[in-house]
Amino acid sequence: MYVNQLKIDELLVDESFVKWIKNPDEQTTVFWEQWCLMHPEYEKEVSIARNIVSGITYEKTYELTKYESDTMLANILQFERQMRIPEASEDKENNNILRFRPSIWVAAASIVILIGSGVSWWMWSIRDLQELTSKIQQKKVRLPDGSVVTMNSQSKLIYPAQFWGKRREVQLEGEAFFEVEKDAEHPFIIHTNHTETTVLGTSFNVRARKNEYSVAVMTGKVQFQSKQQKAILLPGEIGIAENTIRKTSFNPKKVIGWKDGILLFEQDNFEYVFKTLEERYGVHIVVAPNTLLKGRYSGEFKNESLENVLTGIAYTSRFQFRIDKDKVIISN
Repeated sequence: MYVNQLKIDELLVDESFVKWIKNPDEQTTVFWEQWCLMHPEYEKEVSIARNIVSGITYEKTYELTKYESDTMLANILQFERQMRIPEASEDKENNNILRFRPSIWVAAASIVILIGSGVSWWMWSIRDLQELTSKIQQKKVRLPDGSVVTMNSQSKLIYPAQFWGKRREVQLEGEAFFEVEKDAEHPFIIHTNHTETTVLGTSFNVRARKNEYSVAVMTGKVQFQSKQQKAILLPGEIGIAENTIRKTSFNPKKVIGWKDGILLFEQDNFEYVFKTLEERYGVHIVVAPNTLLKGRYSGEFKNESLENVLTGIAYTSRFQFRIDKDKVIISN
């Protein structure tokens, strides 16, 4: 979608617009609500400017001479022009992970908003937005481009108030399912500690927990990159980053069922079963000494409590359990 950058710039330096977003009164509210009704063609630009101003932290107010304010404005514009120069084949170099690059507004240590004749100004900085989930929480987040992220428990997502430049970039710790809006001109990139996933528009699951890094694709095509290797993943394929990237098929219920409350086990050993339950229910499972757990377990649960799940597993696997707050003891 085309965005009028000049109009965004005009809004950002408009004292009345900034006041309407940060500290509205009746006069500014009436004026800007009427202005928005009269100019529906700038709906996207107003939304972007609103996101930017909402993320501003005002630190100090100073009085500058006209020469000082003009000099600052010239420096800002020069900085912005430099940031817009295309990077020379940065994506072609090697297999090293590309670092997360903040947007132009975040990259600046401080930016000024000129008011009126440019005599007074506010110093501000824009913070990236951050979403967190607790031990048993899931959350849906809508990104500035319309993409939707469903976060699994114990996860963290960092993203800008507005995507700028040629790439849409976010950071993830934990696990999340992405439904990315298509935009061939602006690739969507997810950074983790050890991997990078690049798409144009698709749906897929990203897992980045401790030493587990994987991407499972539902629709579209995904480039999955570790420090050692790149791989292209197609629908129905999962890439697992170990020493190299291992590709295989996967059962969507087992890998992505978490977002629909599904637990699926298919001939899994008890180490995997208990680790999955720990992650899902936010508990610590301890196997008592001399406890004998034989064979493997298969079963499916949907939106069941921890007690019900353990009861089902224990019945067929011949063990007993005791739940003590956030701790589970397994014994024979």
